[in-house]
Amino acid sequence: KGLGCFIVLLKDPIILEEVTKLSSEVTHRVLNDGDVNTHAQKITSELFNKVLAEKHLQNQAGVALWNSIKYAIVPNWFGEYARQPPPPPPQQQQQQQQ
Repeated sequence: KGLGCFIVLLKDPIILEEVTKLSSEVTHRVLNDGDVNTHAQKITSELFNKVLAEKHLQNQAGVALWNSIKYAIVPNWFGEYARQPPPPPPQQQQQQQQ
C-alpha cells in the first residue's frame, strides 16, 4: 500500500518536478562537500595503490607494454621477411639456372 501511494504521488507533475529539483540539489551539495571529497580521494588512492602493488598485474602490464613497443618498433614487412626462407647464395642460383 505504501509503495503504491508513492508511485501515485510521483505521477503528479508538480511533485515530480520538486522531487527532481530536491534530488539534484542534494546531490550537488554532497559532491561539493569538502569532507566527502577528501574521503573519496583517500579511498581512491588506497584502492589504486592496492591494485598497482599487485605483482601479477604488474607482470601482465609489463608484457603488454613490451609487446606494444616491439610492434611499434618492428615494421610489419620485417616480420613477414623474417618468416620467409633466405634466398640461396649466388653460386647456387647460377647452378640452378643452368
